[in-house]
Amino acid sequence: MPAPPALGEGSVDLSVGADNRGRNLLGMYGSGQASASARNQYTILRVYARAGETIQMGSSAMQLTGGEDNIRVYPPGTGFASSTDPTARAAFPGDPVFASHVFDCNVDHAGTGRIATRAEELAGPGPGSWTPCEFVAPADGIYPIVMYPSNSSGPVGSSTVGTPNVTTGQRAGISIWDVTVRDTGGVVQPGRLFSNRLSLWASAPGFPVGIAPNTAAYLYTPSGYQYRIDFFDHRGELWQLAGNDRGVVDAATGERLFASFQWGLNDSDTSNTLVHTEAVAPHLSQPDTAQDSNYPIFLREPDPVAVGGPEGLASTRGFATAPLAPSDALSGLSFSGAAGEPGGTARGAGGTIGFSSPAQMEGLDYTVEIDLDQSGTFGDGSDVVDDSGELSSGGNSFAWDGRTADGAMPECGTYPYRVRSTLAEVHLTMSDVESSDGTQIERLSLPGDPALGDPFAASYDDIDPYKGTAVTNASPSAVEGGTSGPTFHGWTGSSGNVDFVDTWMRLPELVAAGALEVRCAQEPVDPPPETPVGPPPGVPVGPPPARAPDAGRARQRARLVLRKRVDRSRVRAGSRVTFAIRARNHSRGVARRVRVCDRLPAGLVVVRATPRGRLAGGSYCWKVRRLPGRSSKSLRLTVSVLPGVGGRILNRAVVTSANARPATARRAIRVVGEWVRGGGVTG
Repeated sequence: MPAPPALGEGSVDLSVGADNRGRNLLGMYGSGQASASARNQYTILRVYARAGETIQMGSSAMQLTGGEDNIRVYPPGTGFASSTDPTARAAFPGDPVFASHVFDCNVDHAGTGRIATRAEELAGPGPGSWTPCEFVAPADGIYPIVMYPSNSSGPVGSSTVGTPNVTTGQRAGISIWDVTVRDTGGVVQPGRLFSNRLSLWASAPGFPVGIAPNTAAYLYTPSGYQYRIDFFDHRGELWQLAGNDRGVVDAATGERLFASFQWGLNDSDTSNTLVHTEAVAPHLSQPDTAQDSNYPIFLREPDPVAVGGPEGLASTRGFATAPLAPSDALSGLSFSGAAGEPGGTARGAGGTIGFSSPAQMEGLDYTVEIDLDQSGTFGDGSDVVDDSGELSSGGNSFAWDGRTADGAMPECGTYPYRVRSTLAEVHLTMSDVESSDGTQIERLSLPGDPALGDPFAASYDDIDPYKGTAVTNASPSAVEGGTSGPTFHGWTGSSGNVDFVDTWMRLPELVAAGALEVRCAQEPVDPPPETPVGPPPGVPVGPPPARAPDAGRARQRARLVLRKRVDRSRVRAGSRVTFAIRARNHSRGVARRVRVCDRLPAGLVVVRATPRGRLAGGSYCWKVRRLPGRSSKSLRLTVSVLPGVGGRILNRAVVTSANARPATARRAIRVVGEWVRGGGVTG
């Protein structure tokens, strides 16, 4: 791969190699696109700039007679959700949100921004090349940029790297585009440009093997880890690329599937209906917002100021400015008894396990385990296992009731315990990828840390979990912790067409361990024996008292835990939020007459529930007659946030059973603004 040019950042980073290689065009498809899979698959570019810095912009679609060509800049914080359905993407380019710009190249800097040749693309903006459209940032922040094509509802024309299409024949694709940031002294600041989701058009499958572009990108995660991604001979049409911590998920429960999945028949299907609905990749279609759950994709190695600078990713989205080493993740582990005794507790009294975690791990799951059968193995026998916890930078605590998983009091002694979690993993998800000669994913952060393992390790599974057949490959295949590189997760022909293709990189498990003591009071001295008192001689002894009806059942107590997730933690009034709830029986006994209720705070109304339950007394409830040991029940509740609601809303669910103690799970959302008809958002 040739060295990047001195100037310019954009299509020049995506389209490299021999002149006859197919070019990656920026897809800017509108709602009128004939192919259902292409509708509103536009790309929002985001660029970090300091106050007084200049953002230079240009494209091959600019200044074309009769086209929709334009480039617009939007204020930091702008989201591109539909003004009529906040859960959907805004219809490009006609939704009112696209009229909320603060700078319009055709109006505010007319006659500029035209890139007409490959030579100009390589040279970048400036004298002797092309004249950029220039916007001076009034304040520090991340500015969204929308490139308008010549025809957002038409198909994409063909193009190669050496001879890019720079006429109106580009239609819904833009073959050349550039966003360059210069500081107040005119010096180029690379690594400022990123996108939450890229929509591209590369060469068609009909191109001969070996001439498609080799594309590179950089992924930055909330934990501060950077990854470089290289696609070899990638030939997708209408392909999308995004990364987050979940990838392809079960459509009903939202649980990660760790697998690829077929979602449709072919690109020519105009019904806009998914053929296989068991799984989804919601981050490929959700509204593109400033608080997007996707990991930002940079075209060059990220500039640290884009993360840690004023109003950068650290302050606006909570990203770490440096990678969190495994040794720094969980700290301050301790146990205190019910009466505050350090390290131990009275038998049957229970206590609290506490520990700390950094802000960048906020909301990640953790599991607490206590080896109460002293087998040396966690999670077996009568051990307590609770995986319902979610990390908080304000401190974490787990309340133990002093009982085993079977409800008994453990004997006096010392018991090991531990807390487990993981740094957020990376799922790189693509859709409609056609064919590829492989993917290489390299972790650039902390490559020498032995706890993190091979920086090239990645995993995938191409077996459809519902049908048991391969999605992208000719024969079923799965790789766990393989070494990525050329041919890794590669496929041929159009086997990746209309598929969700998921590749993931797992970081190692984080463990903090300790020991707690169950203490017994000193045994009292037995009193001297007394003459036994009994019935008078000759009086028959009656039968023993009857055993209480539930005495046998008490020995079969179940242990229930409840976990709750939410698809978005920051929402706007008028939008929808989905809670995924899972009740799990951690004991061997059957939990009887189980009931799960989600109490709805004021301002939330039920839209849909899976499976159907019943709304009663301000709570939505499901009944489960019996929950076998070591099994779980998944539930899903979609609610709408009413207009006028604001601030933090805490949603609480509780599970009860005839033979188990209640368990609760909480999840908070923050309402950050309100949708106004025809006018975007306020707040």
